[in-house]
Formats: sequence, structure tokens, C-alpha cells
Amino acid sequence: MWKDIPGYEGKYQVSDEGQVRSLDRYVDYGKFTRLFSGVTLRPTIMKGGYLRVNLLGGRRPKSVTVHTLVLLAFVGPRPLKMDGCHNDGNPANNRLIKLRWDTRKNNHADKNTHGTMARGQKINTCKLTEEQVIEMRIERFNGANLAFLSEKYGITTTAVSWICLGYNWKHVGGPLVENKKKRTDTRITSASQRKSASLDFISTFLTRATHAAPPRGRSPARASTLRGRLDPAHSLQKWRIA
Repeated sequence: MWKDIPGYEGKYQVSDEGQVRSLDRYVDYGKFTRLFSGVTLRPTIMKGGYLRVNLLGGRRPKSVTVHTLVLLAFVGPRPLKMDGCHNDGNPANNRLIKLRWDTRKNNHADKNTHGTMARGQKINTCKLTEEQVIEMRIERFNGANLAFLSEKYGITTTAVSWICLGYNWKHVGGPLVENKKKRTDTRITSASQRKSASLDFISTFLTRATHAAPPRGRSPARASTLRGRLDPAHSLQKWRIA
């Protein structure tokens, strides 16, 4: 079954089997008119195995993935924050029964299930292999420092640390190094802790103010009077909450 591609009615159609074709059409060049015969478009293969075609509808051709065209024509417009997903994990299989609109989260879940998630060596810019990651973790576990491993494998010390701690390359084995700089939770949660912290702050502030040198131009008697007013015991009693 063929249907017009939304936005390219009368120019291009897509089938429920994942094929795209152009239609016979006349193009007016002013002094003459030319007939363009329709043909089945030959898609190009993208990185990751997805197929795409170029559609002419304006000044410049527009590159669109085939599975997106199938969903637009047979299912409807793309819902907000939805991806075109392949049910079988094969990006070259663009039959309608194998496609659906779904969330980005479920799309990634499908990739993990089908083993098509780009991670580790499957990433084009990857500098390490799984064997090197395991070797690096073993060396780090046995005492090798970050600078040595960074120079040996050609990556930064931060990248080495994250790999050896297990933050990166989680799908690869090897011994992990325990993070010795774990952050402790110092947040104040209870009302009594907040009250105690406030009183400690006031006590410290008043103690420093009491022993501070008198300002210039102020007599010692006047400074002594001010120190009496800033007595920590008296002030804390005033600020203390029942």
C-alpha cells in the first residue's frame, strides 16, 4: 500500500513495506515544461544502519529517515517528545508492522534489549577497547597511578579515574577501585539541628565582637559599655528559642 508523504503530496509516496518513490510530474521552467518520470528512490545507509532518502520540495533537498516517513504517512504526526522506534531492533527494517512512536526512554530500553546501544567500542570516537579497559583496571587495582595510566593509554587522568571507579564502561568487567573521597551528607534536617546551628553562629559572632578592638575615635569607656551590651551570655538568653 502506498500513501502520499505529508508535505510532499503529489511528489513522493511511501509504502507500508518501507519503500519510497517519486511520482510523475511536470516542472515548469518558464519557457518550457519538463516531465519527470517517477522512480523508486535508493536510500543511503547512515551510521547505525538507518536508511534515509533525499526529498526535493524546495530550494534544497531534505534528508529524512525512511522509518520516519512510514510513520508520518500511516500513523500520523510525531507526538511531542517521541521517537520512531524499531520493534525488532533492525534499523534497516522499515515495514510498518515493525515501527511505532514511543518515548526516548523506551527507545533506549529497546536498544539495550536488542544489543544495539552504541557504547564502548561501538562508539566511533572510542579510544579504548574492552581488553584495554580491563587491563587498565587491573593495573590501577594493583597500585598504578593515574598519570602513568593516562600517558600509557592516551586519555586524561579524569577519564582513567572514572573508568577505574566504574562510572564509565559499566558493561565491562575488571576490578574496581573504591572511591576514597566519598561525599558525606552534612545537610541539616531536623529543627533541633537548625536551632543548635543558629545558636552556635550567634555565639561565635558575639564572642568575636566582644574581644574586638574599639573603633577609632571612640573612648575606652564607650567601648567597654558596648562590650557589656554584647555579652554572649546575655545575648544568647535573648535569642534563645523556648
